[in-house]
Amino acid sequence: MRRLKDLVWAAELANQAQKYEEYMQQIFTLNAEAYAWLTGGSVRPVQWALCKDGGYRWGHTSTNMAECFNNLMRD
Repeated sequence: MRRLKDLVWAAELANQAQKYEEYMQQIFTLNAEAYAWLTGGSVRPVQWALCKDGGYRWGHTSTNMAECFNNLMRD
């Protein structure tokens, strides 16, 4: 579970699309269900990934979505 959390955070903070895709591929390999949820289930990448937000958050990651991930991933 810790590995998945670390990969989600890395994908969120990636400011280059290529790095984001690399992390997402690792997430897919580790947990396909988590990948599906992150890419179009209840949540869309534009809501949580810096490289997908179109510059809206300007590098800030302390959004409500980040707090949601923290709460979901707690042990």
